[in-house]
Amino acid sequence: MGFENVVDSEGFVFAHHNDRDMDSFERFRHRAQDRYVRNQQNRRVREIDNNVKLWDRMIRRKVCTVDVDRLGSFFVVNDEDRAYSIVREFISRGWVCPSEVKIMSQEALLSLLSLGFAAADEFKDIFSHRVFLIDQITERTYSDRELMVWNRLVDRTRFGDQHVVFSGECSLENFSDRLMNPCRHVTECSSNVTKPDDISEKLGLFS
Repeated sequence: MGFENVVDSEGFVFAHHNDRDMDSFERFRHRAQDRYVRNQQNRRVREIDNNVKLWDRMIRRKVCTVDVDRLGSFFVVNDEDRAYSIVREFISRGWVCPSEVKIMSQEALLSLLSLGFAAADEFKDIFSHRVFLIDQITERTYSDRELMVWNRLVDRTRFGDQHVVFSGECSLENFSDRLMNPCRHVTECSSNVTKPDDISEKLGLFS
């Protein structure tokens, strides 16, 4: 049933599918493809859910509601919980996983300079991550060597697929003024929502 056997002049037998068989095969192929897509989607949902749970176990901070519609760079003023929540949102959207995030305080980052040549491996590891979360940024004067670290980090997040979330007691404007390269790709966050504010907009501090 469903096949027409044809014998050619040399005795070979060829099986030809009729239209009903081809329709049945196409329906089967589409069902199999749909099942595969659903399974992949469900697998991805479980993976993201596990990543969020892992982040929550690692961080153990208050989760704030944030309005983040893209994977980008942000500066959060006086609200560390919000900075961590922004990274959590990155993870919950499936943009990054916890192992791709490097968390450091300002002083921990800059103190690596005291290691001399041994700092090279440390910085190599830090800059291999996709997202940097740098907290406890204070208003202070940076040395030339410290400025080199900041500008290297900012430059890496200006282009390509690396991003930074800053958190500190100073404003993005004050922080950016102390660097050689302004943070035009960084969005300053208010206390309630994540969006460019009027000052940043006038200064062109976000893309």
